[in-house]
Amino acid sequence: MATPIVTPDAAVDLADLVQQLLDAGERRAREGVAQRILQTLKEAQEPAPPPAPELPPLVEIAHRESNGLFDVLALLRSAEERIDECGGYQSFRTDKDYAHDTLRLLQLARERVQQAQHAFDPYI
Repeated sequence: MATPIVTPDAAVDLADLVQQLLDAGERRAREGVAQRILQTLKEAQEPAPPPAPELPPLVEIAHRESNGLFDVLALLRSAEERIDECGGYQSFRTDKDYAHDTLRLLQLARERVQQAQHAFDPYI
């Protein structure tokens, strides 16, 4: 059986409660003090919840994501130019490497928009 870890504050509380238990003459008083001892031990064994992560200021996130969306515009503009250079969609399909590279530009743009969405999720 693992030995419970008791904080210094809980140890002081326990010592006081044990003294009260020893001093208590009535059975009902002893039972009440014993219950408080059990509750103090139980609370001492429960780990404290982790602190909630602090979110950066929304202005900072908005500025960063706004800059990222300019990247998306550049990616989309580049993909558009690549498709136009090929003379439209039909001839674009004949150059597989060029088509793959252009598709990758569009995928990067989509991923960047998704990242922006996820960055704003905690604030919504």
